[in-house]
Amino acid sequence: KAKESEHGEGAGKRPHGSAEGDSTPSGPPKDGKYIAGGFDASNPSDAIGALLQKMMKEMKDNSPFVIARVEQPVPVGIGMHGGPRYTFTIMKREDYNALYSSASDHTGGGGRGGSGRHDRDKPKRRDEEEQRKRHDEEERERKEREERERREEEEHKHREEERKRQEEERKRREEERKRKEEERKHREEEHKRLEDKEGPEGTGNVPPIKPIEPRGEPIKFEPVVKQEKIAQKTYDRLRETGLDMNELEIFSKNTGLSLEEAIKLKKHLFLTEHVNLPDTVTGKYYYTGYFHPDMHIAYGWEKALKGELNLEEKAWFRQLADHELAESKMMQEGMPYRKIESWNPKEGITGRPPNQGAHELAPPPPDDFPNIIADNTLL
Repeated sequence: KAKESEHGEGAGKRPHGSAEGDSTPSGPPKDGKYIAGGFDASNPSDAIGALLQKMMKEMKDNSPFVIARVEQPVPVGIGMHGGPRYTFTIMKREDYNALYSSASDHTGGGGRGGSGRHDRDKPKRRDEEEQRKRHDEEERERKEREERERREEEEHKHREEERKRQEEERKRREEERKRKEEERKHREEEHKRLEDKEGPEGTGNVPPIKPIEPRGEPIKFEPVVKQEKIAQKTYDRLRETGLDMNELEIFSKNTGLSLEEAIKLKKHLFLTEHVNLPDTVTGKYYYTGYFHPDMHIAYGWEKALKGELNLEEKAWFRQLADHELAESKMMQEGMPYRKIESWNPKEGITGRPPNQGAHELAPPPPDDFPNIIADNTLL
């Protein structure tokens, strides 16, 4: 019951608006306050809520029901104050527990109910979470985009560098092609000059030389040791390559001889079938044929095609060229390589005066090739 003294009215009077059949219109008390269960509130809703919360505290968790308070804005009206107000509802405890996981949301579980505030904050938290996710996603997409753009830029630079490299390589090949073309023209001009001077090249032929009588069959070369057989193969191969200018340029560079000397030397030693070679077995006739292989010349020539020779080896080829080119000139003038008149059964062809041939009259040939490693195994 409301206390009459608290309303300022005489004892025995009924509380405002509480007597049965009281025809007095209900409304707020004069001081604008309701007093219920010892609680003062600004409106009936708060007063009832406070009373119900007191009941729930006393019952603790024994009640199968829960009072849930939800904050709502209430418009300003007669006898009411503006600002947020609370709406109370009663629901089963199991439904409430399923809806609100936090124990602090229970108004009957000790302390004031906070379900309205939590319920109000959920959309805000969801918005913040969604905003955070959107931000993270945008940040991830931004980083991926920047990484993709960086890779594309690097690929573009790489392609540009590769294009420039290929362009430079193309120019280099074009310059190399032009250089080789110029070298080819130069070689052709050199060939023509030598051909006009000494006769057709590539066959080793020289202007016709008068054969010396008597004539006979060529003497066949028979290798005795393995190194002579190797030399025979070298001679055969060098005859096959003929006046290959690339080979001759390498030989010229590595021996120190001029290209013209290299051409003449190869013609004389390997490519020319000489008209007046002597019968070294019986000393009875002359024949037409190639020089027999010489292991020192073959060994040195092969080495010169593989790399630059040392000074001693270059000097050996210088002496060889001086001898062979002088010998070649005399043979082209009709002198036999060696004269059969100098032959005797004991020594063979000696070349002693007065029966000297081009071989004896030319500057002396060199001795063995320097530091030759010969295989003298008998065949």
